Amino acid sequence: MWPCLLLALALLGTVPASHPGECPPAPVSVPHSPARPQEHPGMSLPPQCHAHPTDTTCLGLAEGPLVPVLGPAAPRQLQGVPAAESSPLYYTVVKKLRTYAKAQRYCQDVYRGQLASVHSASRNQELRKLARTYKIIISPWIGAVTSKRAGNWESCWEDSSPWNYANWAPTQPLHIVTTCTTLSVRDGLWRSRFCLQLRPFICQY
Repeated sequence: MWPCLLLALALLGTVPASHPGECPPAPVSVPHSPARPQEHPGMSLPPQCHAHPTDTTCLGLAEGPLVPVLGPAAPRQLQGVPAAESSPLYYTVVKKLRTYAKAQRYCQDVYRGQLASVHSASRNQELRKLARTYKIIISPWIGAVTSKRAGNWESCWEDSSPWNYANWAPTQPLHIVTTCTTLSVRDGLWRSRFCLQLRPFICQY
């Protein structure tokens, strides 16, 4: 009789159909999170910089718009800079004055990059023009250090890339103590400076 009564109550909806001691399965809720556009650390990049990452180099000012300058995807006459290297790199001039070490750390923390390395005369000219465009008066740091190793003075890049180009001013680099390198906004020449000087800098990422 009891089985019949239970069956009747279950059909009427007064007794849950699940067995005693069992919880009904909880509804599975999938949290919804709106899709976010991918952004570069510290700033949004314009679409044209993403469209052809292997053909376009973008140059810009920290916390400001980036300007595509190089490569087939960008018009050559944009800033009168000839197309040159096609490596997918971005360069940003940072006006904040920092020591060399703090400038390098800033590039790492904000852009996940490092101070700029320069491997051709055309790239050197582009970076000089970029700094002049944004009224940089003090020559900015680039990512080269000159130090004595095994009795010989050597210059090297922060990103460990090959030392295959240099644009030192006469009598440079200095071979006295370890020095860091600036790129002159006036003539594009490199000069050794004490690394504790406060200067703007160029990040590469």
